[in-house]
Amino acid sequence: RHSGNREFIRFTLKVLTLFLFNGCALFSPRALTPVRTATSAPNQVTTYLQIEERGEGVEGLDKNDFSLKENSIPLDGADQKLRLLPLDNYAEAHTTLLVDIGASPTQKTLDRVIDATTQFIVAVSQSQPISVWTFDGSEDIRFVHQFGRVPKDQIPKDDLIRKKLNFKLSEDTSRDLNSALIAGHALAIAELKRSSKPFPSGSLAVFTRGPDLAGRKTTNAVYQELTNSPINLIAVAPSDSQIEVLDLAGRDKTLTFDEATKIAPQAAELGQWIRNAWYKQYLLSYCSPARAGQRNLEIVAHYRDRAGKPRSVKGTTEFSANGFQAGCDEQHLPKIHLVQQPADQTKASSAAPKKLRAPPPKKKQAPRKEPEQEQEQEQEQEQEQEQELVAPPSGQGYE
Repeated sequence: RHSGNREFIRFTLKVLTLFLFNGCALFSPRALTPVRTATSAPNQVTTYLQIEERGEGVEGLDKNDFSLKENSIPLDGADQKLRLLPLDNYAEAHTTLLVDIGASPTQKTLDRVIDATTQFIVAVSQSQPISVWTFDGSEDIRFVHQFGRVPKDQIPKDDLIRKKLNFKLSEDTSRDLNSALIAGHALAIAELKRSSKPFPSGSLAVFTRGPDLAGRKTTNAVYQELTNSPINLIAVAPSDSQIEVLDLAGRDKTLTFDEATKIAPQAAELGQWIRNAWYKQYLLSYCSPARAGQRNLEIVAHYRDRAGKPRSVKGTTEFSANGFQAGCDEQHLPKIHLVQQPADQTKASSAAPKKLRAPPPKKKQAPRKEPEQEQEQEQEQEQEQEQELVAPPSGQGYE
């Protein structure tokens, strides 16, 4: 009797789960989310937004695919000089990848892990740089290589990537997953804070073949470090591994595999998810007709889904027009200055491990110039800014 009750409860839970999942997809399959809105003199409004349909980013829209309303009054895109700003001028992303080589992997298993890492890098590299680290039973994670971002229309060659993936096994054949997650998160947060752009983002990805075995860090320590993290937390893991921290380590996306041969396809899919997360972002800017007061901005995006059907999605945000005046120039790239994020969105790492080998340091910033020199330099940069961001430099870590 009790067995029958348990089966009935399991069946009911499955039905409810399917209903909730499909119901969410049915009632809210599309989303336009204004992440941040900023204003700049004399009357320019810039909104950093993301567009998704059924969990996947909507790419490739242009300014003609958007319409606006301020306080419910439609705006003419041409009159208000609506445009999409080049994303690279204001946003950047970085992915930190942790790769499990613990628990005495065979050479065949190691080759599969390297293949999975390669496929992941190929997918991610068209949107952002990737730092690769390995972990086993040792106390510290080990830096392998940093791969730079490549142009969107280029794909790095697999063999060039594999040459850089020198996964050295240590004598410690345990698996210190928890310490690796804490250390990797500290590095990812450091990359986020190092950015000088208004809209930085980051991801911590982990490929693991099983649960923590070392026990140096508790599950609670991992939750303390990663809970409320402002970066994407994603993971690839065995489906039957019973990893206590997997729900958090893969909070934003988790893919599982039943056998080792499936790890590479899952890694490639996870890499596509990160790439897609970058290209679903837009920076919409226009010249507001408002001159004072609090304004409600409604943004509508029009596009076609994968089946070719016309779709639209809208989102709303607010901004203050106090101090606005005429003179907006659509040829001018606005200078966006944002207020600090709330404390829970800029959570710093308090448990950074010791003796970490960091990627090659970035160039030091030049000494601060006087106001007159800054103004001259800004004018020169504005003229060169479009050309600077057309393509990354040639040396990207694949040579």
